[in-house]
Amino acid sequence: MRRNLLLAGFLLITLAAQCAPIPQHTPTPPSPTATHLPTALPSNTPPPEPTSTAEPVLSIHILSYLFDPESGVSAVIGFMQNESDHTLTGVILRIRLEDQDGNLLAQETLSSPFVYIDQDEVIPFTVDFFDVGETAQVHSEVVQVQESDSHRIPLEVEIIGSTVLNDGTYGILGWIRNPGSSYVSVHQILLLLENESGESMELSKASVATTSLMPGQSSPFIVKFQCQPDLSLIETFVDATSTSEFTQPPFTLSQPLKIILDPQGRIHVLGAVQNEGSQSHWLTATLILEQDGELISIAPLIYPSPLVPSESLAFGISDFPGWSSRLSTIGGSQEDLTVDILFDSQGSQETTISSVPLDAEITGVETTGSAIILRGSVHNPGNEVLFHPVAYAVILSIDGSSRAAGWITIQENLLPGQSTTFVLPVRIPTELDITSMEYVFRATALTEDPGTSH
Repeated sequence: MRRNLLLAGFLLITLAAQCAPIPQHTPTPPSPTATHLPTALPSNTPPPEPTSTAEPVLSIHILSYLFDPESGVSAVIGFMQNESDHTLTGVILRIRLEDQDGNLLAQETLSSPFVYIDQDEVIPFTVDFFDVGETAQVHSEVVQVQESDSHRIPLEVEIIGSTVLNDGTYGILGWIRNPGSSYVSVHQILLLLENESGESMELSKASVATTSLMPGQSSPFIVKFQCQPDLSLIETFVDATSTSEFTQPPFTLSQPLKIILDPQGRIHVLGAVQNEGSQSHWLTATLILEQDGELISIAPLIYPSPLVPSESLAFGISDFPGWSSRLSTIGGSQEDLTVDILFDSQGSQETTISSVPLDAEITGVETTGSAIILRGSVHNPGNEVLFHPVAYAVILSIDGSSRAAGWITIQENLLPGQSTTFVLPVRIPTELDITSMEYVFRATALTEDPGTSH
């Protein structure tokens, strides 16, 4: 399985940049029942030729053309509908923008990772264009589509509330649940925001706590919107398929989860995870912040190197989007906050990839009100290319317990004999007395590229 080892992989994604659509005069599609977000093919990949069919099996409806004058980004939102009597897969679309005289302004070929589109289903898509302008004529065509005998698995989705994020945008919180008897892989959760006139305003992708659900299991998610959402005007779409039975990864908490609230109102969750299995495993998990059973926020815990048997990893997580706004909305108290951890079975798979230590030197240590910053260099002393070098540090108290921890992926790879520098900020509670602290540092790299080994 290909893994994205950059921590940014969990970032919330917004796909439309402004809150006032410029609607296109096109037929209105049926009510959507499922969805997935298309992604652009690499620019050096020639698009396939359109598939010829006796009758159209997939129709495209363009709903909105959105233009953000500040960024110059134009977003097209539309739907694709399966009009065949089969399940469809492998869908590729081409979207063209033209001026009033029919001159081509821009085009994108979209390969939808939506696994299956069942008969009569309608799913939304969006694509961004840059520096096109406020108005454009939108044209679309189906480039490729295939038939399949498989189907998706329906899941239950519950939106429970909204919150204001630190950057002034908005977050939607919810739960997804597997009501069936099959083990399920969750590929995508999308939320489509409409206005009271039924115009599509924004299509955004969720960050979900786990991509694998056992029968009856639930998982929280959060979705970021630029526009202030009306929860009654949101459509939810889920792409999930059945998968073979899986077991929970062999991780346990070797240090209990602890919430620290500093005087500045920032939250920190400390803990440590240990691999109690007999094989190395990737670590992908989510911390779930709640108050009296109410979901407050979630935060990712993704370590870019596998944990070997018996290895323990201390961590400190501070990025819980919109937690204070959400807590205020429900009238909650900081003292009543609780935190739990949910391990992602598919993201924490067994691996034969190993890590090796790098030669490392700390050249400087700085402190700010909210972080300890380590500066240094790492060196590949061997004769082989090493991949995804990681710098990791734990801040320890006098009794040896971890008070903060952090890590960064320095760069993609290190050639034999190559050296490079790094800057590692470790966020700390502001009341932490660093004069009585010490830090433990290590630098490692992978012997194989996980992008080609999975």
